[in-house]
Amino acid sequence: MRCRAGRPATPDRWRGVDRLADTAAMPKRPSPDKPQPTPLSRDIYRAASKAKWIGSVEESDESSAIEKAADQFKVPAAKLIAVRRR
Repeated sequence: MRCRAGRPATPDRWRGVDRLADTAAMPKRPSPDKPQPTPLSRDIYRAASKAKWIGSVEESDESSAIEKAADQFKVPAAKLIAVRRR
């Protein structure tokens, strides 16, 4: 027996021995070896009695976002908070 694409069909254990599975489905794309984390936009606040918004940066995790914001906005990293944007 052959499937719709003309290739030989493979047996399907759920349909019974006499019926064959249709193998004309699209193949899946191979996944990359190491997926790169996507940079997320994070809002940066200065920690005080009331948090003050300073700006936004694009980084994959909070610690690197705080380091980048400290360099960019000339504020000590210990006084910054990074919050993921929604």
